[in-house]
Amino acid sequence: MDNNRLSESLLESKLISGLTELGIAFNSTQITRLLIYIKEIEKWNTRFNMVKASGKILLTKHLFDTLAGFPVFLEAENREIILDIGSGAGFPGIPLSVFLPDSGFILSECSRVKASFLRNIAILLDLKNVEVFENDFKRLNRKADIITFRAFSGLDKILDDCFTLLNPGGSIIAYKGRRQKAEEELCGIDSKKVSVKINRVTVPFLEEERHLVMLKLIS
Repeated sequence: MDNNRLSESLLESKLISGLTELGIAFNSTQITRLLIYIKEIEKWNTRFNMVKASGKILLTKHLFDTLAGFPVFLEAENREIILDIGSGAGFPGIPLSVFLPDSGFILSECSRVKASFLRNIAILLDLKNVEVFENDFKRLNRKADIITFRAFSGLDKILDDCFTLLNPGGSIIAYKGRRQKAEEELCGIDSKKVSVKINRVTVPFLEEERHLVMLKLIS
């Protein structure tokens, strides 16, 4: 028996509590979409192990962790197209797309199973601003205004590929844990060519260290 599982009413209550703590305005449709999303992940987990978490851990370490970065995306100068690379079960792309309906999201995922899950979720949640790219993100022949990823790769390993896919003035927003680890990944970055900003974010019900790393090419 999974002791992390929550009843539907308790899950909804904690979801509303977390969104309120994050200062994210929401409506009933958005709450319903997020509840369906969580249930679908748990259902697919039984066969495909989409995310190694369920219930309160899934809610806190994945959903709230993702949405803790929401204000940065909301305030971005240009966010017409947001590319989520290595999207997996849809973090951070799916939760962000629920609250940013005026942004188009491309979820890049190589795994056939995970890409199928993402397409299924986009249909179930009626997310018309989401499309799935079932391939290596480097093969995408379009550019984005923001590239984001979470638990995907070290910054030092993919920055060059990411920058080639950005529109002029675009930015990379990477979800990271400890600041020290993020700084280690950035130690080889040329500060004359790339501007770097690291923001600590607070995740409801989570005491672990979380940061967003924002990078832009200096023109």
